[in-house]
Amino acid sequence: MAKSGKGAEGVSRNLNKYFQMMVKIISSGGGDVLKFAGDAMIVLWPPDKSEHVNMRLRRAAQCALYIQQKLDQATLEDDVSLSVKVGIGYGTASVIHIGGTYQ
Repeated sequence: MAKSGKGAEGVSRNLNKYFQMMVKIISSGGGDVLKFAGDAMIVLWPPDKSEHVNMRLRRAAQCALYIQQKLDQATLEDDVSLSVKVGIGYGTASVIHIGGTYQ
């Protein structure tokens, strides 16, 4: 199965390709990927003092819509297509660095 590109290697290759396309869209919209978790990711739009929060929310929503338009049911190989679901939340995030030294 590994030689045919199916199985775990195929899943990994296709998810990596899919995430690469998604991260490119997110980065161009000003978002930062905080975490990958299996087949999901958590993305933040960092605060910018020069930008009103409504504009940051708008950029996140536009990014989500663009991802839905471009990547939902994306065909990665002849017999492989992936769909995407997007959720948007607003609020304060606390980030804690554990281990090592943070300066």
